[in-house]
Amino acid sequence: NYFGSQFYYYCDIGSFRDPYYNGKQVVSPRVMDDKNLIPNEQTTLWMSTKFPKLPSQLFMTDKAQLKESFFHSGAQGAGFAPAWKEYLTCFAETLDLYVKAGLFVGEDQFILQSTCARQPQLCRYVLGPQLPDDGYFGMRYAL
Repeated sequence: NYFGSQFYYYCDIGSFRDPYYNGKQVVSPRVMDDKNLIPNEQTTLWMSTKFPKLPSQLFMTDKAQLKESFFHSGAQGAGFAPAWKEYLTCFAETLDLYVKAGLFVGEDQFILQSTCARQPQLCRYVLGPQLPDDGYFGMRYAL
């Protein structure tokens, strides 16, 4: 934590494809003051393309085949330092499990969702379809 940050915002490269999102405020200053806000120190917050329904299998490997169970947009996530540290530890373990099983690891959404499936208490979701904007990039409405 080079900058001594208390709050982290994860955003993948897809968030910069469309200039529509450039220049918009993503994290409101209220995040640091509002103790009722999720995420909190125990959870991270992610975007969901639909209501989360955990798949019957832990490892996601095929979006088309598992379309009904795939919901984690992967574009944006947020959380306070304690939750991120715990999430990243679990993420690394999940990645190791994918590698040991010989599964494809080039699709970050699979591993992000599987991490949340393994440790659901670490993850909460913003439901994209309930936002006035794109379900993948609407985190700013929650923060």
